[in-house]
Amino acid sequence: MEPYVYNESLTLEEQLDGAYWERNMLALMLAHTLNRQAITEQRRFYGSTIDKYNLPCGYYVHGEWEGWSRVISLNNGEATFHVPDDFDLGNLPRIASNWDGHTTEEKWTNIMNKLGLKKTE
Repeated sequence: MEPYVYNESLTLEEQLDGAYWERNMLALMLAHTLNRQAITEQRRFYGSTIDKYNLPCGYYVHGEWEGWSRVISLNNGEATFHVPDDFDLGNLPRIASNWDGHTTEEKWTNIMNKLGLKKTE
């Protein structure tokens, strides 16, 4: 996978693809960070006896959009992001679908609320 690099000669479609790439990378980074945090907390609580972790993030397959059938799920389905089928998810675990039914607007409103941000009219 090559990192996205913006330059002024890119077409609008290439710029949009780049924006999606950046969003996908941030969602993936957050998923890995939240999983590492969960592992640390579970090790602290259970000690070295734990052999399987309850992770809050993963990916699942949802064939709604051709070429974008995989979904990164954050915080047990609170926020989900479709990603291209060829997007490298590294070692993010595959999980069962856990979408909580949110719309895109609800997803971003919930994220804003968690961050203490107010929605503007």
